[in-house]
Amino acid sequence: MTSDPIQRSVVVLDVESSSERSNPEIGKLRTALYRVLDEAVQRAGLVARDIDIEDRGDGALVVVDADPVVLLDSFAEGLVAVLRVENAAVEAVSWLRLRVALHKGPVHRDEHGWSGDTINATFAICDAPAVKATLRRADRAQLVLVVSELLYREVVRHGYRSINPATYGKVDVQRIGEPAWVRVPGYPAPPTEAPQPGEAAPQAPPENPGKEEERMPPHLRHGNVSQTAGKNIFNGPIRVERDFYG
Repeated sequence: MTSDPIQRSVVVLDVESSSERSNPEIGKLRTALYRVLDEAVQRAGLVARDIDIEDRGDGALVVVDADPVVLLDSFAEGLVAVLRVENAAVEAVSWLRLRVALHKGPVHRDEHGWSGDTINATFAICDAPAVKATLRRADRAQLVLVVSELLYREVVRHGYRSINPATYGKVDVQRIGEPAWVRVPGYPAPPTEAPQPGEAAPQAPPENPGKEEERMPPHLRHGNVSQTAGKNIFNGPIRVERDFYG
């Protein structure tokens, strides 16, 4: 017998171009991912007992009993800030760049983890080709933040707290049959479509000085990706529910 659903906010984080990385490189990025996630949670003042994490190898599923306004304001801004600090210590070719999707709705919990349409929809939003293409075009971005149509209607469009609806752009998510809304922190508008001939793509100011090639992320560079040393995989209040590697 299926238990009654509970209402939760859902966050999916996924590392860009993980399939193009070697196993050691993925290990470094996983270390950085959990370090960034832990710090962002602490900055947002989220309580550990209200958060569950399921590891997904090159990303994470976060199910949290928190208002979406908090996630779209304090948590998202903390994630951007911490990720910027994390990436400042390495060459841009080794940056941790993320797609971060947010949704809310009914979910189910059993001894194996979380399930339900809300979970599936959040992964579909995060993996949408239009979202991946937006991050690829935003070559100086640390991450893209994409929200469901539901969250856009109920939260984003009202401009609560620091949320600015003008910085979001609509993208199609064919797997769920409805649009989502993407934001690229640091960009006045997300590059959701390729520029027309003779038209310049939206640009954010460079984060760090240096040669243009050194600032390029992995999808614009050729050759081997340099590796950086990781530290503790996870410190702080978050508990990893399940490890991808067994």
